[in-house]
Amino acid sequence: RTPEAAGSDEAFRAARRASHVALLGLFITGCVIDVVLLIVLSVVVATRQAPADQVAQPTPWEPPSVAALPPRPEPAVPPPVLPEPVPEPEPPPPTNQQRETRLTELREREQKELAPWLAKLEKHKQALAALSAKEDALFPKGTKFNKKQLATFASRLAKFAKEQELIVVPIARDVARLARAQEEHLQARRRILRDHPEPGEPQWELVGELLLTPEEALDLEQRRLRFATPRAAATDYLKSEAAAALVQGPFYLGTLQDPADPALVAVAYRTQSYRGQTAVEIPVYLFLHQWRGVWTVVDLPGRAAAVLPGAPPGTYQPAAAGRVPGEQSRVAAAGAR
Repeated sequence: RTPEAAGSDEAFRAARRASHVALLGLFITGCVIDVVLLIVLSVVVATRQAPADQVAQPTPWEPPSVAALPPRPEPAVPPPVLPEPVPEPEPPPPTNQQRETRLTELREREQKELAPWLAKLEKHKQALAALSAKEDALFPKGTKFNKKQLATFASRLAKFAKEQELIVVPIARDVARLARAQEEHLQARRRILRDHPEPGEPQWELVGELLLTPEEALDLEQRRLRFATPRAAATDYLKSEAAAALVQGPFYLGTLQDPADPALVAVAYRTQSYRGQTAVEIPVYLFLHQWRGVWTVVDLPGRAAAVLPGAPPGTYQPAAAGRVPGEQSRVAAAGAR
């Protein structure tokens, strides 16, 4: 071999040995690094590990509590069927409601009971209007009777008085009964107002069986003193403007009583003048009835004054002693036709 070839082989082998040395150095360096890392890791773990007595013991398993569990939907249970409640008795209505209920019932009863009387009253007005027309013809205004007229006047007056009696006697009874029925309903209404009073209403005074206002009680007391008898009430009425326009110079004859109604009487007079006629004395009479225990003139519907010409009703009887206080039976003359 040539020296050049031998030198190149030697150089090749040297280069190869150098590469092996480099690789071995790298391997040794890696191993050293690994050992260092392992030592560092061991030191870190040792410094962070708790002592044996502080190591938490494993917690034994326990079933979860009911409170920690989510609520379980309960099955729908139908509500129990309860017995129907027994209704309690209704409490009594308020006082004002009782008052209104009683007043309503009273108004209905009053309307039912008084309606027939009021309907008859309208018919009575028509009958009295026709009777007044006949009276106007019997007493012509501004006419003075001559002897011939006076001769027939007595018979004409007697005939008119009989016709008048048939009309006015039932009317006077109906008017008196209607007044009493109205007073009964008025007293019933006042008893309700007394039992259920309201502010601002009058204080009622009990006079006998009547509930009156203080003014009515005082007026009634005065009327009882003044009109203790039918005669006193009738004589006082003849002084009124309506009666004085018809009657002049009345002279009391007597008091007669309705046999069907002891509280209804007729008071008879003889007059010096009636409706301007002075040529003859003309008898007249008035109906009176007891209202609130006091004698009161009966107002005939549709008639300006309660005075009626002619003799009193033949069906009436002289007032019995004691049944009409203060009246003397002097009506024999009044009953003469």
